Amino acid sequence: MGYMTEERLMIKQTAREFTKLAWAGLRDLASAALRREPYLIPVVGPPGSVSFMSTPDAQPGYFSIVTNAPAWRNEVAARVIVAMALFPPIASAPRVRCPALYVVGAADTLTPTAVTLKAARQTRRAEVLSLPGSHFDASLGEQFELAVSAEPRFWYSA
Repeated sequence: MGYMTEERLMIKQTAREFTKLAWAGLRDLASAALRREPYLIPVVGPPGSVSFMSTPDAQPGYFSIVTNAPAWRNEVAARVIVAMALFPPIASAPRVRCPALYVVGAADTLTPTAVTLKAARQTRRAEVLSLPGSHFDASLGEQFELAVSAEPRFWYSA
């Protein structure tokens, strides 16, 4: 499985998934230009779906952090895909002037660890907190506590 967008968008998508997402994004931009309702895609879905996040752990991970958010809906305007393609996060890293804390999950399948570490190396005043889990683990339980306790230390040392 190739990940053509890995470094550019910092998300893993196959070429076929990315093509479907790109068309959805263009359709949504056309809707916006015609002042129509946005074309929405799911924020998370199963692998292979046309959704913003579709890695194997994305859907269960994301749903685990929004279970107590009754107003949350699993939808986002598809133009976000186009915006990320035009303004990739990795391209901004060298321009970040303030201190930045990168929280990296060693088992992250959504945001490639190697790309995140590359962004940290390109950021002038970066600090990296490596956690053993996946993308969403830093939002729950013990890894959440580790991340949250590291943040004030980072703020005060920066």
